[in-house]
Amino acid sequence: MPEPHEAEAPPPDAGEPPMPPPHPFQGRKRALLLLGAGFLLFQLALVLSVPASDAPPPLVEPPPAPAAVEQEIDVERLLNDLSAGAPHALILAAFAALNVLGMLAAWAGFSGWLLAPDLRARLALGRFADRAQPRVSALDLGAVVLLVFTARILFLHALARCTPAAWWEAVPGGWMPVGGAGLVASLAAQFLGYAVALAGLVWAVRERDPERAAAGIWPFWSNRTVAPPSNPAADVRLGLAAYFLLSWLLLAINAASQAFFKRFGMTPDENPVLDILRDETSASGSWLTVGLLVLAASLGAAVFEELLFRGLLYNVARRYLGPLPGALVAAFAFAGIHFVWSNFAALFVMALALTWLYERTGRLLAPIVLHFVNNLLALVVTIALAHRG
Repeated sequence: MPEPHEAEAPPPDAGEPPMPPPHPFQGRKRALLLLGAGFLLFQLALVLSVPASDAPPPLVEPPPAPAAVEQEIDVERLLNDLSAGAPHALILAAFAALNVLGMLAAWAGFSGWLLAPDLRARLALGRFADRAQPRVSALDLGAVVLLVFTARILFLHALARCTPAAWWEAVPGGWMPVGGAGLVASLAAQFLGYAVALAGLVWAVRERDPERAAAGIWPFWSNRTVAPPSNPAADVRLGLAAYFLLSWLLLAINAASQAFFKRFGMTPDENPVLDILRDETSASGSWLTVGLLVLAASLGAAVFEELLFRGLLYNVARRYLGPLPGALVAAFAFAGIHFVWSNFAALFVMALALTWLYERTGRLLAPIVLHFVNNLLALVVTIALAHRG
């Protein structure tokens, strides 16, 4: 009986030319186009940023901050206001209670984590989502950074030309916002720059893989490559819980930094957004301006900064350096870009927590929730302090 004969593989076609090696810029054409557009727009921005003869006139001096607003909290006065049912006192008392409860919950959870192996196994703080690495590179990061700053200059120039001159102060190379309305316009220009650059990034990376290249960046509330699958409600709850457990620690770090600055004869700086918001509130400014400023500095900052720092910068640093060094690099950049050096340590710790949330879920929604609530409550407390007078 003849043995079964196995089919032989057909010989390779000797006439078929070998496959050429991949081009070094394969899949990068859109990113290079984005980078070139950024350079062209940057040259235009340099030309437009020189104040023309009809530019808004510079102010002789900025409006002084109201003297009645104090930075320190008088506990006795706060208790008297609280007994009288003053709204600002109720807000400050609720914020203080939130932080005390958060501190107690954090210490209780930490003690349980140390003493109870079952709880430690259930929490599994080192367990992260299984996700695909977004196909972003240092070239993409350079293009986005260039476009962010360039588009912001162009949008700021356009806004300064079509808004009241009192909103701006002419400075070498452009304009600085004055007051709440100017700051809202400046933040709008900044966020428009972010939107243009990030939209260009998503467009560029989807040339490489339309389905997975931007995974973990856009859309920020979902990620098809993540296991377990997306659960927006769970991400929101995780972001809120993270703020509850972390807020008191950020306040303690910030207070220690302020004390360090004062100990060595340095005046602690403060976020200019909070300064302007305090001035607008104390001077009985427009509540529309105050509302827009709060919305921009809380929700707008949370969404765009997380897309930029966790979605892009961290993933690029993670690709070349690894998860932990990448998280440290992104946290250092996030803390430094705010240029509020007395808040640097607190911002650095917060950035590490935001990165942990991102890796835990594989999506940006939980970090955005933590970032948004942190900014929103800081702004609300600033308004409450300004209303004490």
